[in-house]
Amino acid sequence: MTKLDGSIVEDVRGTVAAGRRTRRRLPGGGLIHIDRPVPYLCVTPTETDEAARDRAAPRLIRPQASLLEPGSEDLGWLSALVDRILKALRSRRGFVLLCSVWERSLAAEEPEEPCGWPRPRFRIVLPAPVREELARPFVDALETAGGWSRPCRISVERGELPDSVPGEASVPRIGIAVHPVYRRGDDVFPEVARTFEGRFAVALREGLFRYCRAAGFENPHAFVLGRRTLSGATWNVDRRIADVDRSFDLLPLVTPCNTEQAWHRFADSGFAREPEWVYRPIPLDLEVTKRELFDIPIERVEDPVLAELLREKQEELDRQLTLLGARGTPAFLGGSLQLWGSPSPGELEEARRILQELPPETETAGPLMDADEVVDVAREEVASYEEQDPEFGARVRIDPHQPPGLLVTGHRLSVGASTRRARRRVEALLHHEIGTHLLTFHNGTRQRVRLFACGFAGYEPVQEGLAVLAEILSGGMTRERLRTLAGRVVATDALVRGRSFAETFQTLESRHGFEPAPAFQLVMRVYRGGGLTKDAIYLRGLENLISHLQAGGRLEPLLVGKLSLPQLPVLRELTHRNFYRSPPLAPRYLQNAAARRRLEEIRDGRDILELAS
Repeated sequence: MTKLDGSIVEDVRGTVAAGRRTRRRLPGGGLIHIDRPVPYLCVTPTETDEAARDRAAPRLIRPQASLLEPGSEDLGWLSALVDRILKALRSRRGFVLLCSVWERSLAAEEPEEPCGWPRPRFRIVLPAPVREELARPFVDALETAGGWSRPCRISVERGELPDSVPGEASVPRIGIAVHPVYRRGDDVFPEVARTFEGRFAVALREGLFRYCRAAGFENPHAFVLGRRTLSGATWNVDRRIADVDRSFDLLPLVTPCNTEQAWHRFADSGFAREPEWVYRPIPLDLEVTKRELFDIPIERVEDPVLAELLREKQEELDRQLTLLGARGTPAFLGGSLQLWGSPSPGELEEARRILQELPPETETAGPLMDADEVVDVAREEVASYEEQDPEFGARVRIDPHQPPGLLVTGHRLSVGASTRRARRRVEALLHHEIGTHLLTFHNGTRQRVRLFACGFAGYEPVQEGLAVLAEILSGGMTRERLRTLAGRVVATDALVRGRSFAETFQTLESRHGFEPAPAFQLVMRVYRGGGLTKDAIYLRGLENLISHLQAGGRLEPLLVGKLSLPQLPVLRELTHRNFYRSPPLAPRYLQNAAARRRLEEIRDGRDILELAS
């Protein structure tokens, strides 16, 4: 029998009683993790031989804030440890529940289906003298909160919990036997196990919350029972994912550095000869970087919410590296479609409406600013944000290899050396680049999870939608700018349909009234690398954001970092779990009364065509 020093048992008790976090590895591979004094303790029985052999099975209670996994040895000290923890938790909260969770095959009661997602099955076990109504919160939560793809089966029985899960007799106890749908015979299905783990974690937390609320626990949401501290493995994975993200800048690497020369050759050919592009050398070994990416052990992340976000980002980075390796080849377009998709029929219809209802401007754009002047004004804008937060520290530079325009990567704003912009448009462009892209990057660096800064998977439509909205709210959305965004959608659709560069150029120039030089730059952006469908997301992101606002959604949560609309529920959960920090920066344009008025007009349904000046 393994012995555990009594002083360690008392040390754990004292730590819990004082309200501090405790996390210890136990003999035989066990673990105790108590995030803070919550009114429950989740435990599992001592591992059976089968469970010990099978490390692919989900960690059924590992995501919870208060848990004890005894391990695989005969632990004679376990009863003393559990009793002391329960007493400490009860002294802090006034009540406590001991919840036991273990695997139990229920296949004899219902045969396994031949294929497809198995039906989740649970048995709730109530030892005497626990009241039967104690099972109701868990039955309801398992049925409704797990998001199961098929309705689950739940039964309730009277019985004894596994002998290896001791506990004080006066503490209410409940057991949940989980049918292992993630295994069939000796075969384990890791993807099913991972999905099951995440869904069961949510359902179990909801059941604990409903029980605790009925017992007098006053909190508004089950999120408050989630973990507030993460393991070192989680922070390590988050850091390494961010390191890979920072190791390359995709857009500069797939953007030609000979656009000016290519334009002159294209014009000299009568707008008929396909341009030949020259790209910067790729400054990393793609194979090595991919190996580093997939060496990151996301399976060690115990929190299923963060694990899923990190896994999605890992997959997105893999696609980006594959895309970079296919630069200049026919395979590039397929990779681009995986990342950003193609314009939908509705998006194409909206783009054509804009081009039809907003004819080309006949007046000149007015005085122009060159790259040096744009850099000077941009640095003044950066200084204004440094007044809000002295650590803003964004850098502005001229890039001789960049095409005309502005580009943000990380905390840097690059201006193409040949940039010429209408003076009346520069302020709006700076709200786009600095007041959105640099601002959300900086705000993201102030969050505990680094993904907020480097961007959650699929964040770009919201980012570009916010940036275009900033142009509208600041009063700098011109008719030509809105036409350019619509033209990008039309050009992207032509790309996907197999039209050549010259054919798409002719469509924009002859059918939609674009001047030759702007049309060339627009088509170059879409056809660069072999076909970059990303430019269609500007209008898509704006439309999605407007729908979000008109449905009552708020703008401010989208400014805390680089995230997408589907990830807003995750932000709410992280807020309840104290992983969220108020961002230090707010966009300057929102301080303007005219901008706030335009925002309300958009919420009330005003057509964006009416907001173009």
